[in-house]
Amino acid sequence: MHLAEERLAQLAPLLADPLRAVRITAARALADLPATALAPELQGRQRAALAEFVAAQQAMADMPNAQLNLAALALAQGDALAAEQHFHRALQREPALDAARLGLATLLAQTRREDEAERVLRDGLARAASPGELHLALGLLAGQRQRWEEAARELRAADALLPGQARVRRNLDAVERYLERTRPR
Repeated sequence: MHLAEERLAQLAPLLADPLRAVRITAARALADLPATALAPELQGRQRAALAEFVAAQQAMADMPNAQLNLAALALAQGDALAAEQHFHRALQREPALDAARLGLATLLAQTRREDEAERVLRDGLARAASPGELHLALGLLAGQRQRWEEAARELRAADALLPGQARVRRNLDAVERYLERTRPR
């Protein structure tokens, strides 16, 4: 059985649960699947549970985390434009919210707007309480753009701020090996 089929088997019955929180959680966990993956009688239940979730988030729309939740739902449903709008709203409400900044930058990079992604991340460096994740994202973005010296600089900064984090170390090691191999002798 595939993961999607397992999720459907386990979560679809929960769309009819009497507890709203259970219905919403099940609907969110299934949001990335096409509606046709659900039995016709469950499609309406999922729509209703997602509507409950959206209404609850909109009731708290001035809270940055509500905007993050709506962005995550939009991404799961493949609506990049709505996700981008929610990430922007979250940052308007809390400019130092790294999760929103990282989500927005990832989305921008995925849509080939790397310059915008870099600006979003760099703008966050001055505001972040813990900028290590932003340096990591900048390093990965520079690597995607084959700007290896810049990638190494950002990954070194991330490594200093996030000591012992395997993902940082693995990427830094790979970039440094590449730079060593390509340096003129």
